[in-house]
Amino acid sequence: MEGLADSILPLPDREDGHAWAANIQQACYVIQTTYAQSIQLLRQSDLDPIRLKVHLDTLIDDVCPLLLSLAEVAETEVIPEDWIGSSTDAVGKLGHQMKEAYENSCGRETLDVASIAPISSSASGQRGRPRKTISKAYLQAAMSPS
Repeated sequence: MEGLADSILPLPDREDGHAWAANIQQACYVIQTTYAQSIQLLRQSDLDPIRLKVHLDTLIDDVCPLLLSLAEVAETEVIPEDWIGSSTDAVGKLGHQMKEAYENSCGRETLDVASIAPISSSASGQRGRPRKTISKAYLQAAMSPS
């Protein structure tokens, strides 16, 4: 978490005094809230790899295209390039650290799950669905008192 800002700076007011277009305000809101939620996730002591992956995917699939779109319309909408640059740098650093945290959390994740197949299908050679049979060993193990 070294070198990461707590939040992305809000979009500064327009120089001409007009309000930003609603789609630009919405894009900035999505960028800022996603960044803040991802920072909170990284600060947790026990990181869940699934949540890390979801947030990382959101950064890649939602926030990066928004930043690219804002950069494309920066000249016509008079969006400060230094704001776009600093926001892009912050999201890039966050994405890198989230990827490292995800890879680290996956390495220590140990699942103690066994696959059970209590039902098997046996084809009779005739038309229709195959006959399904329940394993007697599974039933005995499931119904045993111990």
